[in-house]
Amino acid sequence: MKKLIPVVVAFWAASHGGGAFSALELSAAEVSGVPQALRDTPPQVTTESVMRALQQRDQPVLEQLGPTAYDALVAALTDESVRPDAVFYLGQLRDPRAVVHFLALTNDPSPSVRGSVAHALAGFPDAQARHALMVLLDDSERLVRSSAATGVGQMRDPQAFDLLVGLLKHHDDEVRRSAVRALGSLGDQRAVEPLIPDFSPLKAVRRATTTQTTDGQCVEVAGVPWHASLVPDTLSALKSLH
Repeated sequence: MKKLIPVVVAFWAASHGGGAFSALELSAAEVSGVPQALRDTPPQVTTESVMRALQQRDQPVLEQLGPTAYDALVAALTDESVRPDAVFYLGQLRDPRAVVHFLALTNDPSPSVRGSVAHALAGFPDAQARHALMVLLDDSERLVRSSAATGVGQMRDPQAFDLLVGLLKHHDDEVRRSAVRALGSLGDQRAVEPLIPDFSPLKAVRRATTTQTTDGQCVEVAGVPWHASLVPDTLSALKSLH
């Protein structure tokens, strides 16, 4: 019984906001004397413990959350200070009941929340989630557009093709990068032409003109300025289409 006391204390601390075994450092001898079933017991999930973990951004604890954390994470959506992380970890549960909560947040005033929603919806390839992601592709914030492009790429939603092509001319490089990768994921041969009009990626790169910009090196591919770091993603996307 003496050897069990530190472990019980550690699990009590974990259920009140700390990571498993974060309260005490146990020696190998102490741990070996604890039954395997007790050592594998996850921290108790309560609304208070989940809120505390979200507020402290305690990633080790949050990553251990299982289905029993669903209600606590839904409750946390009402607190705007932790809402982006609550959306993210709720999405990790892949519980279909969460979709209705994500849809309600697609117009949240916070770009971080809408970006998290776009990321979460990618795990639910139903009609409502697909429609919401395509709406988010036209969001006013680059973070949200980029997350939505990544999401439709993960879903491989062919209905997003035209919207993704439109994002290739977006002024933000990260949005373009997400669109390029998503088009490569769709596997639609029509993407070759908007990616490289003359169908020759190697020729396009050889032909690219290089200029210096305030944020680093920029190249012009097929008449459109691209940051140099986007070229490998473009070539990778084109390779996946052949």
